[in-house]
Amino acid sequence: MLGKDIISKIIKDKGINQSAMARALEITRQNLFITLNTETTKDTTVTKLVAMANYLDYDVMLVPKSISDKTKGYIVTRGEE
Repeated sequence: MLGKDIISKIIKDKGINQSAMARALEITRQNLFITLNTETTKDTTVTKLVAMANYLDYDVMLVPKSISDKTKGYIVTRGEE
């Protein structure tokens, strides 16, 4: 599943207000729509994905495929944490 599709699902499931989310991310609502719109964008950058995930109270992690314990990985940050 693409990162932007996961973010879109979380936004829908949580009933997040996209205008408030865009303001918090310091982007326009239109830019957020373009970022998440399947027709317009193939996927989002890791930096944008991490920013959106942080807003939604999620982490983006890199976990080796060979490890069955998916808690053993690295959290991707924006360099601010």
